[in-house]
Amino acid sequence: WESYIEDCRNYGNITSSGSYLGGIAGTFTTGFTSSYKGYVLRCANAGTITGNGACGGIVGELSSYSEVNYNVNIGSIRNFSNASTAYRYGGIVGSVNYDNTGVYGNLNAGNITMPASVNETGGIVGCVGYESQNYYYNAVQRNLNVAYVSSKGNYVGTLVGRNSKSQRIGAGITNSQVKLHANCGNESDAVTSSGWGLGGFVELPTVAIASLRQRGSAQL
Repeated sequence: WESYIEDCRNYGNITSSGSYLGGIAGTFTTGFTSSYKGYVLRCANAGTITGNGACGGIVGELSSYSEVNYNVNIGSIRNFSNASTAYRYGGIVGSVNYDNTGVYGNLNAGNITMPASVNETGGIVGCVGYESQNYYYNAVQRNLNVAYVSSKGNYVGTLVGRNSKSQRIGAGITNSQVKLHANCGNESDAVTSSGWGLGGFVELPTVAIASLRQRGSAQL
């Protein structure tokens, strides 16, 4: 079984004091089994997304056996309030959870600006996985961010804010089951933060990166 969201457009602003907001889908999952797969393809969002966690220009939360491919976001991503529980904001996907997900070939041109209390902010994906769980075979590849990413919180990256497990990054690395940032690019002028965990591509304790391009700058 396969499910699809294809060639959709959103031009309206989306605002909520809650979580799991996306320009196309708030949460996208297909049943946590390889027998069911789902795809969000060739969609675009131009609306501003404002919420209190797990917010993305295309999908708020992406779960097992699902992919978000070849989409474009030009809408801004914002925090609804300064709530300390708010986290995980991305230009394409706010939060990637569980196993066997893919975020491929997307473009983000929507600026992301977060207040001090907000952590895990990325130009493409806010965060992959949870610190207390082992999730595998998640890929963030061939994406491009051209927007400004700014947060006064922790874990900020122009592509991915945080990969919550200490796994290596790249394409075809031995024993690596998480393939983040293969052939990704950043052409934004800056990512800024007054917190810790700042990266031009991703904040991660142990990192190996293959085939990457960055033309912007990162500033504390």
